[in-house]
Amino acid sequence: FTYFSVLILPDATMIVVASSPLIMSEVESGTPITMIAAVVAVVFVAGFFMGGFVTVMMGQCSFFLERRRQRQVEAMVQLSQQEAQRGCDGEYAIPVRSHHDMMVAAQELEQQDKSGSINKRISDTGRPSNPTEATEASSFAEEDEFLLDTMSVSTSSSSSLSSVKKNQHRNEPMNNNDAAANNENKEEDHQRFFHISPHDTALLLIDMQTDFVDPTQGRLCKQYSPQVHSEIQQTTRHVERLLQAARKAGLTIAQSRSHRYGASIRKDLVDKDDDGYELAPNLRALEGEIVVDKWTFGAFASTNLEEELRTRGIRKILLGGVLTNVCVFATAVQAVDRFFRVCVVEEATGSFQPHWHTQALNLLNEPQIKPGGHAHNATGLYFGEVAKLQNVLNTLEQIIATVAVDPEKVTPPQQI
Repeated sequence: FTYFSVLILPDATMIVVASSPLIMSEVESGTPITMIAAVVAVVFVAGFFMGGFVTVMMGQCSFFLERRRQRQVEAMVQLSQQEAQRGCDGEYAIPVRSHHDMMVAAQELEQQDKSGSINKRISDTGRPSNPTEATEASSFAEEDEFLLDTMSVSTSSSSSLSSVKKNQHRNEPMNNNDAAANNENKEEDHQRFFHISPHDTALLLIDMQTDFVDPTQGRLCKQYSPQVHSEIQQTTRHVERLLQAARKAGLTIAQSRSHRYGASIRKDLVDKDDDGYELAPNLRALEGEIVVDKWTFGAFASTNLEEELRTRGIRKILLGGVLTNVCVFATAVQAVDRFFRVCVVEEATGSFQPHWHTQALNLLNEPQIKPGGHAHNATGLYFGEVAKLQNVLNTLEQIIATVAVDPEKVTPPQQI
């Protein structure tokens, strides 16, 4: 009854109502009532069956969509279990940032703050050159102090506990087993690696387009300050070195182009051979390399990038591009959501402000390297690793040297 009254009856009634002008004209022209009644009945029955057909089809579509969603969830569960069992295996190891490295960086930042090197806009006389520069310098100092405090929070409890234990056992000698375990823990903390292989690792570069990275031709980049130009150009040079090495090592290459320009979506730029929208000349894609066009900040949500990477057997991603705190950050999170293992190449990413870049990397990396073993066997999955460019290049050189013995292992793609 509910099926009839809620779904089918309204459809049939709507058809009859829509046909009422024709029915009234027939009555006025003297058409017999019986014939009109027959027409109404036919129209109603047709509406009845049409409504039933549409309803059944909608139900079937909902059923198949729900089944598809369930299969996707099951596939993700299976993939997560496989990654947990396999770990970050691979033939070549890239040293990545450890908790010890992060704390050393924080200490260096603290020393810079104390020495006054952060306030570079203040003149040698100790007086700001103008009120605006004084405000900016003060703001930078406050933000860096906040960043330092933030990076120290995660280790305050463990440091306090360690201090208590030291006080409790100050007079107790440390046996050989304790000393060995202590040294082993320090060694584990200081040495962390992200393993890669040519067959399962991709270099993913985010939005290295002329509009964003070229200070003379880019529609947006031309509006940046000279300081930002310098930061972005340095990032671009690092990305070029990384891309060249990754190609020689035989890694899968993927790049994204964004037609989201701030709050605007410029769909009109896609597939138009627009020079500004295209990738920077030295970073143009070669034949066989992946290029996706996105309108979301992350490169996965609005593209078929995941499908392209899965098809090629990719499990791990080396990540670079711009901007660290926006599209690179969003892409890293979306990649980890899909159980790709992620390693951000520190100098191959860039932002408008250095402290935005640093904060974004810490947000991505600090949960991964926090002591306590909660991320056991999850290298690059929680939320990602951070590696120095030189360490990545050194590892890629090892791959290049290995495959040089057999040139067929790495065939350079052809220019599009």
